[in-house]
Amino acid sequence: MLLQQYDKDFEAAIKVCGSVSLAQQKPWIQNKTFRNNILYNKELEMDKYVDTIQFCELERDLEIMNAGDLSEIGEKGINLSGGQQARLGLARAVYQDKDIFLLDDPISALDAHVRKNIINNVINGMLKHKTRILVTHAIDFIHMADKIVIMEKGRIAAQGTYEELLDNPIFKRLQDINRINKDVTQKENNEEDKESNTSKKSTPVSQKESDDSESAKKEDPVYPSKLSSSEKEDLFKAFGRKTKKDDGRIIKDENDEVIEVTWETYKQIFSYYGHWSQFFAIFVVIFGVMWFETRYSYVIGDWANEEKEVQLSSYTANSVKIMKILLGSTLLNCVRQYMVRLLISNTMERVHKEVLQKIIRAPINLFFDVTPTGSILNRFNGDMHHFEHIIHSLIGLMYQSMHLIMIIYTVSKANAYVLVAIPMLLSYSIYIYRFTIGSMKEIHRVLRVTNSPIDNHYSETMSGNSTIRAFGTKKFSIAKDHENNNKNLLAQQVSFATWVWYSAQMKISSSALMIVAAVLCVQNRNVADTVVLSVAF
Repeated sequence: MLLQQYDKDFEAAIKVCGSVSLAQQKPWIQNKTFRNNILYNKELEMDKYVDTIQFCELERDLEIMNAGDLSEIGEKGINLSGGQQARLGLARAVYQDKDIFLLDDPISALDAHVRKNIINNVINGMLKHKTRILVTHAIDFIHMADKIVIMEKGRIAAQGTYEELLDNPIFKRLQDINRINKDVTQKENNEEDKESNTSKKSTPVSQKESDDSESAKKEDPVYPSKLSSSEKEDLFKAFGRKTKKDDGRIIKDENDEVIEVTWETYKQIFSYYGHWSQFFAIFVVIFGVMWFETRYSYVIGDWANEEKEVQLSSYTANSVKIMKILLGSTLLNCVRQYMVRLLISNTMERVHKEVLQKIIRAPINLFFDVTPTGSILNRFNGDMHHFEHIIHSLIGLMYQSMHLIMIIYTVSKANAYVLVAIPMLLSYSIYIYRFTIGSMKEIHRVLRVTNSPIDNHYSETMSGNSTIRAFGTKKFSIAKDHENNNKNLLAQQVSFATWVWYSAQMKISSSALMIVAAVLCVQNRNVADTVVLSVAF
């Protein structure tokens, strides 16, 4: 209700006056740097940023990270512990400096010492002049609240100040449960301390002294900060210590991939399509289709060369012959389509099964931690689609090759001199193809790279829907989505333009062949049937 996440037709009885900031028990973590997760579309203010890092107990965490606050955080905070995620989400909420703070139990994953510092320095320190609504199961600090509301089974069981609830039976029951839990926890901690003390007896005295001196240096920060501006500037510089060896990145950039296509690559691709006999069967069917098409042209040509009286008398016989040819061609085309769809279905099943098995068995730290979700989805979506495209391209190549052979054969019957022009046009076509294929490889890579951020951003936005609405940053998310889509659409336009250019070049070469054939056919116009077939093809 406070986040306005309800149907617009619903008349809410709650009116929120002021901006809202949200810190959740399981916060929304973006696949960005540590610093950008805290800033979250806000400008960097060094003093406020350093105070936020210190009072949210994140300074020690930054010392552990290789690149400090410039370290990249994996998707959903996969390289952070539960406590680190909670403190990072709290730091983001604090840095936004809103009027109302909704704290959905962000201290539950913290240990007692850190929790105490967060309560004193953040909730009752940096946010002491703000409206704070803390939802929590921990009642150790409940006496600090201005007002307490106890919920039970979705309803308000009791409410009031701490002094007013001291005699409430529900509140007493909660205190008894909390006391029992603390006794059990204390007992477990004492047993762990005994075991740790036993193991530490062999520790050298010099090591103990160094540990004590190190811990003495690390004093807990106390609100308000006593650091000067110069000291904060030094701290800020220490937070971001990106080096050449480690730039803080954990997610692989698909732009960095170097893919070398060898004959083994083609061999592996063809292995997914099954036995070669399937392509041979499709080739035979295509040959039959081409035979029927050629036979149809010859029947029409022979019929056209007959005398007018003979044409009329053989009308029925030729019509039946043409109908049989068309029927046979149609049936073979249906068989071809069925065989192609069956081949695609079997191939996609094999590829999908192998990809799924490899992804399921992939190591978490070496694959899932460093691979964006969009790239994984592309394996099942984009790459699978390209396998299907390869099959269609191969079948189309077989069909066009046979069609080209038929054209050359038929045109050369009209005049053999046309064979002189074919090698030149073929060389030109090969040159254009080799010139285009390199560009298309790069364009395809750009298409794949620009498609992944769309899926990543969509998945990230859906998981952080509550935070986005609470902070009122829907416009930023929509703008980012538009930016990702524009990049992908631009790559698609370049791909389309490249294919249009390639098609235009091929049409120029085919038009040149057609002109040569037409000129030569004019010279042999006495051979009517061959001329008609040549022009028809």
